[in-house]
Amino acid sequence: MATTHSPESLDRLYRDLGFQPLSHWWGRGEMLIGLLGMATSVCIMLFLAVEILHGTGSKDTVADRFFGGPAVGAIFLFALGGYLTLAGHRRHIYESNDRLTAYLADLLRGPGRTVAAPEPASPNGTAAPVPANGPAAAPV
Repeated sequence: MATTHSPESLDRLYRDLGFQPLSHWWGRGEMLIGLLGMATSVCIMLFLAVEILHGTGSKDTVADRFFGGPAVGAIFLFALGGYLTLAGHRRHIYESNDRLTAYLADLLRGPGRTVAAPEPASPNGTAAPVPANGPAAAPV
């Protein structure tokens, strides 16, 4: 697993933003449970499809079997498993983005630099206006 330049930068990011670190293992668990749920539901759906195809009943019994409890349960389990898998994957993406953000913040700060303090207010209590094009540059 890749880490940032220093673990302090990630701790500082969480502290400054008020975030709590995500559990890496919980994301893996979500993905595992979701994939197992999806695999189970696919096996149930295949079993039901074979049972329907081998059935020698009228069309009414086929419809009753297809829209029965096990089929609806398998569809629900498939959707829930997919959701859990994607939620676990999303958690890993968030962790990666946090590490990249902390790394970029370290690069922007540079060695020995801290975050710049806000500019002091003018004597009347308001901040000095900045032109829309940014600070004026000296003519060349």
